[in-house]
Amino acid sequence: MKILLFGDTPGISQLLRHLPCDVLTGIVGASIRPQYIEDLQVLTRSLRISFLLQPKWKSDGYDAFLDEVRALAPDLIWVNSYSMILRDDLLTVARLGGINIHAALLPRNRGCNPIQWSLIKGEHETGVTLHEMDSGLDTGPIIDQQRVPIFFEDSWLDVRHRLEQATDALIIKNMPKILSEHWSAVSQVDMNATVGKRRTPEDGLFSWSQSLVEIYNKVRAL
Repeated sequence: MKILLFGDTPGISQLLRHLPCDVLTGIVGASIRPQYIEDLQVLTRSLRISFLLQPKWKSDGYDAFLDEVRALAPDLIWVNSYSMILRDDLLTVARLGGINIHAALLPRNRGCNPIQWSLIKGEHETGVTLHEMDSGLDTGPIIDQQRVPIFFEDSWLDVRHRLEQATDALIIKNMPKILSEHWSAVSQVDMNATVGKRRTPEDGLFSWSQSLVEIYNKVRAL
């Protein structure tokens, strides 16, 4: 088994706490998140594995990036806390495709900023999902989930801390299945899906005409 990791510094570091080093073939960082590149390069040098940088699709370097991934010949792509879409031309390079960790109870809160959206919408529960990847946005079949409560006094940092612990538990529980290639997955029910758009600074504005709870939820989410 050869695994190629995609993620930012927190996401990759979390996977490295649980993955055996001898299955790692490389780490991929996102070109749109340059603040993580140096730390990820340091990690790859310490592990003596390859570092790749994913450029934007249709950019001049994208085909060369695909060739670099093919040269590593990964059996599996594993994504955690990543900000770029992996298209079919990338996922199909790996013999087993890709799996992703998403900080929500899919199919709810697909897409960007799932922690923030769960709070803004006043939800009482969220969680983390391990799922197979397809060409959609967090739409692939679900391998496993861990549920996490949301309390009324929580800020997004409280929820994030709880989700980090749940993610560790999810990885540990499913690691033997992944490494032995014997996991199973169940298709998502699309009729239950919700999708969150990426938050911008302007989305932090509120109006005094909103209800007290709506304003409070926005403040604790952001």
